[in-house]
Amino acid sequence: MLKIKINGRNYYNFNNVNLDLRYDSLASTFSFDGYFDPDNIEHRKLFRPLSYHSIQIWEENVLLISGYILSHKFSASSKNNLVPVSGYAKTGILGDISIPTSLYPLETNKKNLKEITERLIEPFGIGLVIDSDVEEDALKLYDKSNSDGKDTIGGYISELACQRNIIVTHTPAGNLRFTRPQKVGAAVAIYDENMPSIQMDIEFNGQGLHSHLTVLRQGTVGSDIEADVDSVNPMVLQYRPLVKEQTKGAAGDADKAAKNALSDELKNIVLTIETDRWTWNNDRAQIVMRPNNYITVSSPKCFLSTPSNWFVQSVVLSESSEGRKAVMTCVMPESFNDDSPKSVFDND
Repeated sequence: MLKIKINGRNYYNFNNVNLDLRYDSLASTFSFDGYFDPDNIEHRKLFRPLSYHSIQIWEENVLLISGYILSHKFSASSKNNLVPVSGYAKTGILGDISIPTSLYPLETNKKNLKEITERLIEPFGIGLVIDSDVEEDALKLYDKSNSDGKDTIGGYISELACQRNIIVTHTPAGNLRFTRPQKVGAAVAIYDENMPSIQMDIEFNGQGLHSHLTVLRQGTVGSDIEADVDSVNPMVLQYRPLVKEQTKGAAGDADKAAKNALSDELKNIVLTIETDRWTWNNDRAQIVMRPNNYITVSSPKCFLSTPSNWFVQSVVLSESSEGRKAVMTCVMPESFNDDSPKSVFDND
């Protein structure tokens, strides 16, 4: 059963809940319709606009999101006193705000990602969680890091993290998290196109994909040099080369930058699965769907005749008077795990 707490107090009169839980994002988002009685003093406190009340949304005893209410839409012509309410996880504020002048100067020397991040997020009551797989990279020193003052805090942190191939995301409790997917993850569920109440779609955006990706250090593009192709996509059968210039990171980071560029391109292959339940399809305990998991998919109609593993990038959970629905957005594992891509097609 779904539960909502606003400022630590249970709130029961809601409908049309929508949760967009994302892996590679500063913040997941939520929305719902809440019953508002303008003559009720407690309701006026809970629904007061621009109060940025804290909110937690639970499924049974599983915390799904902890964040802030951002927006309300009131209408004098409302017949049922339902008010659309929406917001995001606590870390979402980092994408909206600049570095305050109290934290100037903007340039830091010989600091690591952990030190820089903790200093920037501390005024906003946000904690930092660093997964063991990325801790070594999070503690590497930057010779110099500098914001131009126009960056949001979240954008600046993400830019620095990208140089270390670290994913910036968030925990259900609303803390910032540095992570990286497992290279090989066991599938938590199996999905087949013939299963009841399952809809599968896959989209290939060929314009956004290239056969060969080369990344050159800044200042070498157009010069008389010989450069090896750093990344190759075996699924792209037409010769479609792309050369990019490395503008961030150290001199030896071109290979890593090329892998990152190819990983980003692979997100142009998107598998979507819609189902009528919020739990994984497996034979084990019924666990609520979450991003950052692997699933096994088989669908000849989607050109996936051979079962293949997919990484769940986001999950949208919705509940209304008509029932529940979950929509998973999945990408190839190599979109995140730094491996060379393998074709998902049969050899035909």
